[in-house]
Amino acid sequence: MDHGKSVFHHSQNLTIFIEQWSLRSTKEFVGTCIAIGCLAFFHEAMKVVLHVVTQKQKACHKSSIVILTMNHVKYRKSTFRLRKFCWHLLQTMIYTLQTMSGFLIMLAVMSYNVYILMSAIVGFAFGYLMLGWITAPFGGDIQF
Repeated sequence: MDHGKSVFHHSQNLTIFIEQWSLRSTKEFVGTCIAIGCLAFFHEAMKVVLHVVTQKQKACHKSSIVILTMNHVKYRKSTFRLRKFCWHLLQTMIYTLQTMSGFLIMLAVMSYNVYILMSAIVGFAFGYLMLGWITAPFGGDIQF
C-alpha cells in the first residue's frame, strides 16, 4: 500500500470534509464543485469587505481626531474608544470568516481532485474579476 503518495485524480467518487459528505452521483459532484467555487468567491469578497471596512475605520478615526482637536474637548475618549473597538470587532469577524473559508477551500483541494481544484481556482478568479477592482491601486503612471 502506498500511504502518503498524493496524486491528482479525476474520480467523481470521493469524500469531502466529513464521511457523511460522500459524493456518489454526478449531480452531487457538480453541486459540490459549484459550492467550492462559491466558497472561493466568498473568500475573495471577504478580502474586499475587510479592505473597505478598514478604510472606513481609518476615515472615521481621522474625523474623530479632527473633532477632538477642533473642539478642545477631552470628552468622549470613552466613546471614541468604544467606536474604535466596534470597528476592530467587525474587522475581526470578517477576518475570521475569511480565514475559515480559506481553510475549508484548502481542505477541499487536498482531496486531490482536479475538478475540485479547478472549481476553487475559477471561484477565486471570478471573485477577483468581479470585486478586485474595488481595492486595486489605480492611478498614477502605469509602467510596463
